[in-house]
Amino acid sequence: MTGDVGSLPPARYNPPPMSKLSEMEAYVAVVREGGFSAAARKLGLTPSALSKQVGRLEQRLEVSLLHRNTRHVQLTEVGRAYYEGSRAIVQQIVDLEDRVTEHRGGPRGTVRVSLPPGLMRTQILGMLNDFYRRYPDVRLVFESSDRFLDLVDEGIDVAVRVGELADSSLIARRIARFHRIVVAAPQYIEEHGAPQAPAELADHNCLAVGVNQRSMNRWEFVGPDGPELITVSGNFETNTMEALHDAAVAGIGIARVSPLLAAPALAAGELLPLLERFVPPARSTLQVVYPPKRHLSGAVRVFIDALVDHLTKASATIGLGLTGAEPTPAAAP
Repeated sequence: MTGDVGSLPPARYNPPPMSKLSEMEAYVAVVREGGFSAAARKLGLTPSALSKQVGRLEQRLEVSLLHRNTRHVQLTEVGRAYYEGSRAIVQQIVDLEDRVTEHRGGPRGTVRVSLPPGLMRTQILGMLNDFYRRYPDVRLVFESSDRFLDLVDEGIDVAVRVGELADSSLIARRIARFHRIVVAAPQYIEEHGAPQAPAELADHNCLAVGVNQRSMNRWEFVGPDGPELITVSGNFETNTMEALHDAAVAGIGIARVSPLLAAPALAAGELLPLLERFVPPARSTLQVVYPPKRHLSGAVRVFIDALVDHLTKASATIGLGLTGAEPTPAAAP
């Protein structure tokens, strides 16, 4: 061989296919978890090992995918495009392996679930022992938050939502329609009395929940002359319905909550319903939603069915219901 070897371009790093997949999985995990430390915990690796994998990926692609700092990572423009494509590939591999392994012994794999923390504590935990007895190889990972997560972007398989959804691409299985109810603890009523009409709430400590920096302190009722919208106030505001419910149980004030969340406390006498003669029409929809996929894994399918069945029965027990809970576009009435 002749010529100046030093003038040759550097050899392009070309790892075997499995190394490429590992790098891709590492990158998807870092973006999805919002940083190297959280992703490393999820994957059972050290942050430095994970950083090396992503570094090798960037070196091989000859692009910068992430802006790094000590607190978090931020996607570059090309990094976002690569994430969208690689996330779909990683998910396809997971789904394919789940479908294949199911033939060996039933549904298996991980199901990522998003739901409100209050519903998690009062309703969902009660169904899990039976579910795990039936499907011991299914692993459930819960994202418990009142915040509406982007199911596709966050890698969520199924979510429980209250209210109509802006994303009409999701599949929804509607469970029940309901109105929120006004409740207070017996000790609060003993000390302050019970309001007999919505206007009397002005004399009471009303607990509020704030969402997206907006306090939900306007409560709807139906009086003799039609709908009433009462602006309430108090000395307690929180960002979760669970904390609102617990504050009411503690006797701090009067709260407006979903009947499914309050059902256990009402049954135990820890909360009492108020202003029942002024109940407004049903405004909220309880539904189980999931992204449309050509092939849902067996683990996702059996969990969706178990979740819908449990919530339907729980809703019927307290007098809530909805005719038909078949899959429909989420934005349909």
